[in-house]
Amino acid sequence: MSFLELRAAVLSGALVLGAVCSASAQTVGSERPFRGLFGAPDVTGRGQTLAFDWSLLGAYDDNVVADSATAVDSRFAVNGMYGGASSALTYAAEREHMSFSVTGTSSGRYYPDVRELSAFDGGAGLAFRSDLGRRTKIDVAQSFAYQPYYGIDFMGSLAPSESATENAGGQSDQIGLQSRSSFGLDGQFGLERTLGARSSVRAHYGYRTMRFGGGEDRYSWRLANVAFSRKLTRDVAVRAGYGYGVGKNTVATAVPSVVNHNLDFGVDYNRQLSFSRRTRIHFSSGSTAVVDRATTDYRLIGTAGLTQEIGRSWRANAAYNRGLQYLPGFGEMFFADTVQLGVGGLVARRVEAGATGGWTAGQLGLERAADSYSSATAAANLRVAMSRTLSFFVQYTYYRYGFDAGAQMPFDLPPQLNRQAIRFGISGSLPLIGRRSVS
Repeated sequence: MSFLELRAAVLSGALVLGAVCSASAQTVGSERPFRGLFGAPDVTGRGQTLAFDWSLLGAYDDNVVADSATAVDSRFAVNGMYGGASSALTYAAEREHMSFSVTGTSSGRYYPDVRELSAFDGGAGLAFRSDLGRRTKIDVAQSFAYQPYYGIDFMGSLAPSESATENAGGQSDQIGLQSRSSFGLDGQFGLERTLGARSSVRAHYGYRTMRFGGGEDRYSWRLANVAFSRKLTRDVAVRAGYGYGVGKNTVATAVPSVVNHNLDFGVDYNRQLSFSRRTRIHFSSGSTAVVDRATTDYRLIGTAGLTQEIGRSWRANAAYNRGLQYLPGFGEMFFADTVQLGVGGLVARRVEAGATGGWTAGQLGLERAADSYSSATAAANLRVAMSRTLSFFVQYTYYRYGFDAGAQMPFDLPPQLNRQAIRFGISGSLPLIGRRSVS
């Protein structure tokens, strides 16, 4: 496997509030027909859809900075109200051996007491998958994002990995710590070929780059890897491969490039439990070698998860990840253990609820005396459908992080932060082409 993916729906944007319920239900399958209050785009088999999603919200934000002597933008540390709006236009098409999608997003926030903080963000992305004959498949993705604020997202910022660009695009709900704009590009290309009934080989290249403001501060990584996989049984497969990745961050200091050699030897296990068709477990293991300042460090990495279907509409999941991570602005890599939990579903015919939580802890840098850190996030939301295309939502979110006092923080940010917010508003989903499936 490549660098371990750290994926979570943490502090989800108002546009997709309630996605803990909807997204999980939309991927369940035909035996569980519930697909969220607005349903899922009906492009199964062959067809196309064009949908416009939007939201309007109000929010109360409480930001308490533990060390007020640091150079955080003090205007973000004041409790208060703000308003926001977001929109997304998504086109998707699917054929028997091909799928294509393109999305454009935009959102804005308005602070009535501090108007100079009001700003807009935006993003766009496309994805293409196709079969090239019976044995070969390709997938391509590219995205662009603009952010007016700088923040630290421990759960959503991904290390170089094959899946790192899947959720790329504008993060309309990024936690703002400073007024510092950034422009980001993500891209990937994959080619997979089956070698008989049990074996396959896959090659992949991906990149991410981010430039802060109009200066030369930049964060980037790129990764190329190839891996061979063979199934031993229906549920167990072994992998053998190699990946080469390079990451660089010029924000804090002129840090030399960090080189990663993915020694991709591991086991993948994915099984539906025999005593419960509603329960599925999976785990994957691997290893990586990181070259930093002429020093090579070897680490074991892995992931494990459990998914439980509950009734017709509810789903609960738990995941554990151990691996390496890059975060924009930091000159050192992170090595972390991460736990994520989520649950969501229908409370009543027109009411869905969901909750997510995440905790991560590890070290900043790979030396034995490296600074330690931890972070926790939580979110709970409720959404009520007022019609087929309109709903009311309310959400509570919590976010905290803490670093050792000696940790080198980007842009003079504080080593400790606690923050919570309540958001409420209305959201809508309007199908322009095609239709959405309903329960």
